[in-house]
Amino acid sequence: MKRGIIVFAGIFLSFLLAVPSITIGAEGKVGKVIKVIDKSNVDEVKDLLPTTLVMQVKEWGLKFNVVEGNHNYQPPKEYRDATEKYKGTCSVDSSGNLANYVAGLPFPDPKSGIEVLWNFDKRYSGDDHKYNGSVGKMIDKKGRRRSITMDFNLIRYNGRTQLTPLHEIKTEDGVKKKTLSVMTKPNAVSGTGVLNITYNDPNRENDLWFYVPSLRRTVRASAARGSDNYGGTDTTWDDIYVWSGRIEHATYKLLGKKEVLAVVDEGLDEQPDDSGGFLQGGNYQKVPVYEIEAVHKNPKYPYSKSIWWVDPQTWEIIYSVIYDRKGSLWKSIQQRLYWTDNGTHFTHNMPFNDYQTRHFTNWIISDYTENNNKPTGFFTLESLRKLGR
Repeated sequence: MKRGIIVFAGIFLSFLLAVPSITIGAEGKVGKVIKVIDKSNVDEVKDLLPTTLVMQVKEWGLKFNVVEGNHNYQPPKEYRDATEKYKGTCSVDSSGNLANYVAGLPFPDPKSGIEVLWNFDKRYSGDDHKYNGSVGKMIDKKGRRRSITMDFNLIRYNGRTQLTPLHEIKTEDGVKKKTLSVMTKPNAVSGTGVLNITYNDPNRENDLWFYVPSLRRTVRASAARGSDNYGGTDTTWDDIYVWSGRIEHATYKLLGKKEVLAVVDEGLDEQPDDSGGFLQGGNYQKVPVYEIEAVHKNPKYPYSKSIWWVDPQTWEIIYSVIYDRKGSLWKSIQQRLYWTDNGTHFTHNMPFNDYQTRHFTNWIISDYTENNNKPTGFFTLESLRKLGR
């Protein structure tokens, strides 16, 4: 293979955001446009944007709307109840490991970068979920286009609040979560699959298994392959959800709280133009974030550090700016979120830009389901082989 998602209201109010109240429709329609941003006026909002997005406006021709918004997402009641029940019981040791976690949000009022990241790790995204037919569209600097399609499944073994067994599926080897993904298009990569098993023990590396259709066999890979790009995209396995590597593999500095402009309520019928090698347009509203600097501990890891902006309602990383080992700007990731009143949220568009190669990948997700009660027997090598054939 080539190397290439009444505690929360309190958190929101603590940022002291004054945002006009409006009605949001079922398809994520936001309020009226306040201003259209382009290169003539982007400096007016540059402090509310990552430097990479300012670059796209000034140098690449990006234009977008600033809109009134009312980002008031809350996860389901069962998750909120667990947060309230177990608040104050979690702690982080000197190695960055989370202790005494049962369910819900570990740190309703985080005081450090590592606490913010454990909130991200334990954010609500269902006890299991599936992305059906996710499309990764790629454009290189010459404008050449291609795409791949993938199905992606996840099951959580702890922190469960929706499906039985609640709280934890106990296993002898202490599984934390499993993911199983299979590429379905084009034919050249169809059937290629990956089973990734993460354990609670911070000293135990992930088990990573690939199914290679041309060999008709599964191959065990080093956990270091998590930093490999897959399917020719700009996305590594560790980039899924912006960060799918182990929380303990980096150190985190809380740079502060701030307001940013972000697409946190994108309708499913809104598919932006990507002809310029970036996502044109979009309705950006002002939201509060925690700003985090993540520094990778492994000196051989391809990324030296990342700057993350974390939304304290969904606890998603909505922006990531990534630097290579020399400290030079390398990539950016953006999550453009969709959410519903019943507590479901997911990423509708997820653009990756490589500024060193001027290569672009956007993941488009329009079919997401959660709490499917997928049996644990699905997340096995046997399933990986069957789905790959």
